[in-house]
Amino acid sequence: ADLMAVNRFMSNMVLGNDSVETFAPPARSASNSSVTSLFEWFGDDRREIDAKELDERWHTSPAILQSGEHVEMAFKGRRDMTAFTPKRLIIVDVQGLTGKRVKYISVPWTTVTAFGVRSAGSFMDKDSEMVVYTDIMNEPQNGDQPPQPGMAMLEQDFSKDKVDLIAIHSYLSARCIRAGQHSATVAAPMPAEIAAGST
Repeated sequence: ADLMAVNRFMSNMVLGNDSVETFAPPARSASNSSVTSLFEWFGDDRREIDAKELDERWHTSPAILQSGEHVEMAFKGRRDMTAFTPKRLIIVDVQGLTGKRVKYISVPWTTVTAFGVRSAGSFMDKDSEMVVYTDIMNEPQNGDQPPQPGMAMLEQDFSKDKVDLIAIHSYLSARCIRAGQHSATVAAPMPAEIAAGST
C-alpha cells in the first residue's frame, strides 16, 4: 500500500481540502545547540529547531504535509519531534532501537479544547512543559476489549531555556481561538507578530 497516498487522503478527510493560504512566518531564534545534559537526552526534552527546514523536508521526504500547509514552529528532542502548522499539531514518535518505526500523530486544532504551558521550577527542574487537551477521547480496540484512553491529553517536555514558552502560549492562544472560529477547511495564517515571538 502507498502510505503517503493514504496520508494525503486522510489529511484531506480530517483537515479539509488543501486550501491553506501560503504563509512563511519570519525567522525565529531557534536553538541549534546540541543537547547539553544527560538528563535532557534521556528525558527526550525538546528544543526549538528551524521550522523552515522541517517544512521543506516534510513536503518531500516523507511528504506528510498538504501542499499549502507549512510548519510554523518546530521542536526536536533526542529522536522525537513536535510541529505546529496552520491546521494541526504533529507529533513524531520514533520507536524501537533502530528508529525505523515512526509514528506520526496529527491533532487538528479544531479538536483542542484547552492548553497550558509550565515553566521550569528550581535549579533541579530541567524542563518546561506544554499540555494540550483535546476532545479525542478513546482509541478503538480490536475484538471485545473496551476502548483505551486516547489523546485527551498530550504533554510535551521542552528543554529549559531552549524554547520561548510565552511564544508557544501566544501561538496556541491565537491558533486555537482561530480554530474555534473557523471550520477545519479554512485555516487562517498565523499573524506575523505572533509567529515571530519575542526575540
